[in-house]
Amino acid sequence: MKIYKISQLSVIDGLKKTSIKGLNIKKDFEKAKREHVQQERGLKNYVKIIPGLVENICRYGKTIYEEIKLQIPGRNSGSVLRRRRKEWMKRVDEIEGLAEFYSHISGEDSKQKVLRLICDIVSDQILLRDGKKRLTNWATNFFKNTETESKQSQFQDSGYAQELLDLLPPQVYFELGPNRELLEIKESFGREQKNWEIMSKKIAYIAQHFNEMVQDIKKDLSSGDEITKLLALMMAITIETGLRPGAVGNAANIIDPNTGEKIEIDTFGVTTLQVQHVKNIRDGFAELQFVGKKGTMQISKLTDNEIINALQQILATTSLQGDSAMLFVTKNGQHVDDSMMRDYVTNKWKDISPTDFRKFVATRNFYNYIKQATDTFRVQLLEAITSGQEILKDHIVSNVMRIVNEAIESTKETLSHKEGHDAWKTYVSPKVIMGYLATGGLDNTLEEILIDNKNVKFSFDFKEFTRFAEEI
Repeated sequence: MKIYKISQLSVIDGLKKTSIKGLNIKKDFEKAKREHVQQERGLKNYVKIIPGLVENICRYGKTIYEEIKLQIPGRNSGSVLRRRRKEWMKRVDEIEGLAEFYSHISGEDSKQKVLRLICDIVSDQILLRDGKKRLTNWATNFFKNTETESKQSQFQDSGYAQELLDLLPPQVYFELGPNRELLEIKESFGREQKNWEIMSKKIAYIAQHFNEMVQDIKKDLSSGDEITKLLALMMAITIETGLRPGAVGNAANIIDPNTGEKIEIDTFGVTTLQVQHVKNIRDGFAELQFVGKKGTMQISKLTDNEIINALQQILATTSLQGDSAMLFVTKNGQHVDDSMMRDYVTNKWKDISPTDFRKFVATRNFYNYIKQATDTFRVQLLEAITSGQEILKDHIVSNVMRIVNEAIESTKETLSHKEGHDAWKTYVSPKVIMGYLATGGLDNTLEEILIDNKNVKFSFDFKEFTRFAEEI
């Protein structure tokens, strides 16, 4: 069987066909939008009464504070202010409706935080307008968290220890079947068009059609149309490295290591690469080094000969214009930018975007790392079982956490992220971790997990890991 390959990412011809036949996520978008609108409507009704409540509470609180000012004369600052505020806090129970107020804002546990802010308002330390804004923000977060927690009640029966629950993205919950099999990933106040369910379908589509996509892009590397050729090279680099597309004008604020002052610097992505960013180019190898999002140094390697040859052809002309010359510019001086790159991809594959390939790279990297590390762990478990050792749940959980955290770190490095959990929360489908914990390994292909939800359940039984070890 022939393997079409861009670096380490490859899919073999004859890949087992699964249930996906084409990416049609219009209904998913519409459903996500309806749920989003419904959630936002509930939130709006909840917080709309906050400004009026704040005014009423502050009116009562101000009356008390003015009485205290007569008892403790002096300027409203320093020790006089501290004494007045202390006395006011003693008399807060005189304010009618206060208990209901702070329970509506942020719950009983945050009572003191709410009272201190009200005290700041009535003691003229902050403006009423600013206080309303902060209290509304607190109420917004409180409502969202409360709604999310109620929808995540299903987590209690999952068998997940807290450290395993912490691996799941925030604000997600699941539609489950009778045996806790995953039917759909949902988000409480999540993204309208980039939610996890839609993202998983996009990644799955790329996984299944990767061969054809690579063929199509590589064919365009030889196109007679200059812009098409440049776009193909940009996408080939994106697929091999997982780098961001970038855009002209992107910048980041960083701390100057010499002066300690905050400065703004330009940041780059694939579409804005310059001559100076290509290092150590030779047969079968090239390195890209540049400052990316958030001021992070990005270092990515290219090993595909077709990509490197196309890159060398561009460098042959652009390098004459200096190190800061942009790579993806036509002979007429037109920059082939990120919007053209998006159009190039969507014209070929409809709802797919260049960033979806980055998510595919992240998810496949995460999947591959966990699969390989778990195979090693299974051998270790087999040796322990054979020698008569008792395998405890804590031992399984600690090793699962080690493997997952190593996979997160590996994915972080692949995407050149500053923080590993940025990559996990944003790019890697939670179906992978759910399938892993439910079955004690990753014996299904990534395509089967993402497309068919095969063996993806919201459950964890540590004995699944030992059962597989015993079957080796």
